[in-house]
Amino acid sequence: METYKNGIERDTREEAKTCAQVAFTKYHPIVSRELSIPDDELLVCGMSLGHADDSRIENTLATEREAVESFTTFHDSTEPSST
Repeated sequence: METYKNGIERDTREEAKTCAQVAFTKYHPIVSRELSIPDDELLVCGMSLGHADDSRIENTLATEREAVESFTTFHDSTEPSST
């Protein structure tokens, strides 16, 4: 999803913004019915697309993020494998 998000925000001339959505997963039965999603599939997330209204307080929220290095192990792909 992040790839689509970045592509949309990079490629749209109108500066469209995206927002990953998980909150509507509780509406899975309704969304599934409306979009004809089979019973063996599950809605886990989605994406909102539009134009941000920067004058609205809800669009000014900036949350702290955990540093990627604190939960990720990076491997140097330029070094030959020892196997």
